[in-house]
Amino acid sequence: MSESGLTIFPACGCGFNRDNRKTAVLFLKSDFVLSFCELVMGGKNGLEPIEKTVIDRAVQVIYRPYLADPRPENMPILSDLHAALLAQHIPEADRVAQALDLYVSGSLNLFNHRTNIDITNRIVAFDIKSLGKQLKKLGMLIVQDQIWGARDGQPQPGAGDVVFLRRISPAPKGRTDGGF
Repeated sequence: MSESGLTIFPACGCGFNRDNRKTAVLFLKSDFVLSFCELVMGGKNGLEPIEKTVIDRAVQVIYRPYLADPRPENMPILSDLHAALLAQHIPEADRVAQALDLYVSGSLNLFNHRTNIDITNRIVAFDIKSLGKQLKKLGMLIVQDQIWGARDGQPQPGAGDVVFLRRISPAPKGRTDGGF
């Protein structure tokens, strides 16, 4: 990932494993998108319950076409989430959509594109070093989701993963850090 856009990894399109059942996929994607929106919206107390509900509704809407026909061109991106939120026509959904504007159509729209990374490669390297301060936490969340998604998709029982981390910097503290 880089701000230059040479390699793109979409926020909504990572960590998906086609072998999962549809309900499991929606659960996992909703959880990821809620974490993403919580980082975007910031705030002292995180997302309000109604905001979580409108996000979950939008996730169900945007993943329906992809689950019916799981081709890369059907994978939702942030602008699909943005549109699904606005389509609800309620203030809480509008507030979440407004918070996403910077990442959908603003100057930080790096994650609002289809991926150009072949995640089926045997080796995939994620480099978030060049991401600016505003994108670093989001990039870390996306990479974490992708790693867990790849782990869930192991082709055979007992197949192992090796994750090599180079130049680890202290993880930012926040509501999505898992308490580490």
